[in-house]
Amino acid sequence: TYAFNPDAARVRLDAAGLPVVPSTDSTHVARRFKFTCLFWSEEPLYERVALIVQKQLFEIGVDVEMQPVPGNRLFERMQKADYEAFMVPTGSGRALGWTYNFWHTSAKPGAGLETGYTSADPILDHLRLVTSDDDTRQGVAELQRVLFDEPPAVFLVWLMNARAVSTRFDVPHEPNRDIISNLWQWRQTPAAVRAAQ
Repeated sequence: TYAFNPDAARVRLDAAGLPVVPSTDSTHVARRFKFTCLFWSEEPLYERVALIVQKQLFEIGVDVEMQPVPGNRLFERMQKADYEAFMVPTGSGRALGWTYNFWHTSAKPGAGLETGYTSADPILDHLRLVTSDDDTRQGVAELQRVLFDEPPAVFLVWLMNARAVSTRFDVPHEPNRDIISNLWQWRQTPAAVRAAQ
C-alpha cells in the first residue's frame, strides 16, 4: 500500500516540470494545472471518494473539477474518449483476460479503452501463453512492476469489504486480498475439524 504523501508528490511534480504557477486572476488560486474528472454519480460512495481526491490534489497544487455523470453516459463517454480523466470502480479479483481486454492496445473495440498505452502489451501477450502457476505468478509480478513504473492510469483507492464465510469452508488467508478472489481454493472443512471449532 502507498500512503498519501503530499511532499513527495510536490517534489515529483516539480521535477516533471509542473511547478505551481501564480494566478493572474484574483478569483483563482495558484496551481500547477487544471483538468476535469468524470465520476459515477449514482453511488454516494464515489462522490465521497471524488471529494477526497479533489482535496488531496488541491493540496499539491492540482485543480481538478469533479463532474458527476450517470453510469451509462460515463461509459459511453469513456469509449468515445470524451474525457480528460475519469474515476470508475474496478475489481482486482477479475481474471487476467479482463486485464488484457482493458489495457492491451489490440483488444477489440469497445472491450476496453482506446488510451494508446502500450507498455504492458508484451507482458500481457506473454501471460496469455504461460502454462504453469509459477510462470503466471512471475508474469503477474512483472505486470505489476510495469504498471507501477509506467502507469497507464492513477489508481486512487482500494475499497475494503468485510466478508463472512461459514465454518463449513476452509478459506486460505491472503493478507490484503478479498477472499472472493480465491474462491476456487476453498475446500469443505472436514467434519472432525468443524466439531472441534
